[in-house]
Amino acid sequence: MRFRYNIPLYRNLVALLFLFLVAGCLTSPNPFYQEKDVVQDSRFIGTFVSDDSGLTVTISSDGVPDKHYSVQLTEGGKASNYRATLFRLKDSLFVDLIPTDEKKIDEQYKEGAPTASGLLRYLSHDGKVRSSTRLHVLLRLSFTDNGIECFGAKKADDPSNPITKDSTFKLHSNGDGVVLEEPTETLRSIIERYAGANWGELFQNNSFKLTRRSEGPNQSHDVGATTNASH
Repeated sequence: MRFRYNIPLYRNLVALLFLFLVAGCLTSPNPFYQEKDVVQDSRFIGTFVSDDSGLTVTISSDGVPDKHYSVQLTEGGKASNYRATLFRLKDSLFVDLIPTDEKKIDEQYKEGAPTASGLLRYLSHDGKVRSSTRLHVLLRLSFTDNGIECFGAKKADDPSNPITKDSTFKLHSNGDGVVLEEPTETLRSIIERYAGANWGELFQNNSFKLTRRSEGPNQSHDVGATTNASH
């Protein structure tokens, strides 16, 4: 299914940018990281907003397994919940998101006018209305002085996307995104190949910015935390 964006319905270009970034996300039924890649950073905790788009992102380490985070996206009175894991390959920082709640996605995703959180939910369930299928979603991250920048992967039909050009990978298209049907070890090696100085080959140059509205309980960097924003 190819997503159709009814641009006149989008008065806010910030929200539209997020839709295009998320639409090209890499997803997989398996995690993109191994335990040795996992990092923690207190700058990831807090409440963030997308200025003028109506999206609020609340991130906490309470009530989740060690080294993971809970992420709630709230938009238009509806909420989506994810478990997030920060990990680092070379000098690039990534987040692996997987949905945690059992809700229908059709209430949040509307053909022609998807919300940002609704589209993310749609992709993380492989385009299925019910949540029987849960996919890990990959985003590249950078920390800024006042929040977070998110980078999505290039879309499936982008001729410069190295994933879709490689016929050796087992994958299928998920709207504009790509579902990699590979084990974690292979996923990790793929992402590592396009991390560091090579990240621009796979990930989009445009970013979606989240501005901090409240801080976590401790804004000092944790042991093993990432360094400040770097590509």
